[in-house]
Amino acid sequence: MMEDLVDRTHDVVRGMTVFYFTDNSTVCYAVNKGASASTELQNLIVRIKLAELQLGCLLEAIHVHGVVMIIEGTDGLSRGVWVSPLHQAAGRVLTTAHVLDPAPYSPLLVPWILHQAGLPATTPVTYRPWDGCWTARPLLHQTTLWYPPPEIARQVIVHVMSLGVESPWGTQVFIFVPRILQHQWGNLSKHVHEVGIFQPGEFPLSPLQHLPIPVVLLQIATYKRTLPSIRDEDMAARLDGPPAPPDARWHRNEAELLRGL
Repeated sequence: MMEDLVDRTHDVVRGMTVFYFTDNSTVCYAVNKGASASTELQNLIVRIKLAELQLGCLLEAIHVHGVVMIIEGTDGLSRGVWVSPLHQAAGRVLTTAHVLDPAPYSPLLVPWILHQAGLPATTPVTYRPWDGCWTARPLLHQTTLWYPPPEIARQVIVHVMSLGVESPWGTQVFIFVPRILQHQWGNLSKHVHEVGIFQPGEFPLSPLQHLPIPVVLLQIATYKRTLPSIRDEDMAARLDGPPAPPDARWHRNEAELLRGL
């Protein structure tokens, strides 16, 4: 497709984002990642990236279920569904819009999220709407849950991570985002932990089971000290060094300041 655009209509997509929908999750992941251990896939990716440069566009591969592609019509000719009632189940525009929609929130999933993250079921979790005002107070010192649309997932992650710096021991965030536009938010920080990628069928009693694409659960956990605690006298010895003269008040003040930090 990309090479055909280069040969025929190379100016049509310049400065735009080209979406490519596929039910092949391996190709989708490799294209968005930009590299593959497979020689054949790597050669394919090199050709795709070259075509991107020639076209002056950005390619986003989006993974959708095969049944969605059948209903939408892109994979229907080879399966004979053009003459079956299945093709009339949903319109093309409606199906595509659902692919790009944010995941719907459901409080029924909160216990499941806590279980996936290995947290007690009694952990209080507060849902934060992505289309509201993003302020610090409703996020600090608590666990919040976000369901942003994929195009603003990066902004949400950066926002909550900056607040986590202010309160690293008490601020925790979970983010549900459809697996789309990962060029923008995927691998943003090593502090963003990917709990898992889940198919819609894995969400019983939830609106998520009707999503046409997989959903990624991300976690920005509270900071946990991994080093053994340093005793006060050991810390004082490190900061002060040799005993200072009685009149070296400045050194003692600096040491006290550093111990406080």
